[in-house]
Amino acid sequence: MRQGNKLRIWQQNINKSNDGTQDLLQKLGEEDDAFDIVAIQEPYIDHWGNTRANQSWRTFRPTGYRDKPNETRAVILVNSKIDTNTYATIPINSQDIVGIQLQGEFGTMRIINIY
Repeated sequence: MRQGNKLRIWQQNINKSNDGTQDLLQKLGEEDDAFDIVAIQEPYIDHWGNTRANQSWRTFRPTGYRDKPNETRAVILVNSKIDTNTYATIPINSQDIVGIQLQGEFGTMRIINIY
């Protein structure tokens, strides 16, 4: 996370658009390190059942994502600059909800993305 324990979160409904996803990822890349967490509703899902991200982001999907990828309506992207030892998935049994838990000097914080 940023200096001073400030966490910047961006939220957007992509409306299942590949173009919208690519545009968002490009804009996030232009502002290198501007956001730590991105909460996406209605993510684009390709014909292989995958969401889109790039090397700057780690993707968190709902617990049952692999069983019904096209029903997924919420994902969370975590900036790859954040230490992977500081966060974990919160198992939630819904395609409309995804959560992560962050831990650090600030204590524990849960981020839940609900469609």
